Amino acid sequence: RTVVVTYLKPQLGSATNEAPVQSAATSTTRSGSSDTGVQSTGLTASYLIDGEVPTGAMVALIPADPHSCCVEGGEQPEALHITSKYLGKAVDWDDEQRHAIHEQVEALAATTPPIEMKCATCEMFGEDDDALALEFDSPAASALHRIVHGLTPDVELKWPEYRPHLTLGYQREDTKLPSPKTHCEEWIGKSLVCDKIRVAFGPDVT
Repeated sequence: RTVVVTYLKPQLGSATNEAPVQSAATSTTRSGSSDTGVQSTGLTASYLIDGEVPTGAMVALIPADPHSCCVEGGEQPEALHITSKYLGKAVDWDDEQRHAIHEQVEALAATTPPIEMKCATCEMFGEDDDALALEFDSPAASALHRIVHGLTPDVELKWPEYRPHLTLGYQREDTKLPSPKTHCEEWIGKSLVCDKIRVAFGPDVT
């Protein structure tokens, strides 16, 4: 159960909060193809989301130090991410389409420096308000979301408004997560740097 992650463009000095540069990659439809991007690092990670093997597809930013975001009873560091765009069910993407979007994201990563974002709030999130999440203000992350959406225009947005957030854990009968109010005091105004992009199709390597 693995995914491939690609490092964002190395940059001297601090991370950026500026909008990423649109790459030369063309958009992907369910039968699309693309130009070749930079070589993947070949890193892999095995993880569960909410205790289950993931079945969805996504492009997501990965924190440079995910361990610093972990909370007791929450997700493992390997699972922590900030979704740039949810791409629907992994089974709906064939091998050619997966290869195309992965190449496009590699090309995008080659022109995008690490992204720094500031935490705006901590709240219960999701359709059932059962996910403890940090929400961030980040023009760069929002711009990246628009670019990824441009690469996959036939995939509808899951949420009408993009709100960069990192889900720390899910409230279940056998878990006891910190309260949003308590965690807000620790995170409000703090910066988080993301230096990798993940392309995930369920538990499979793309």
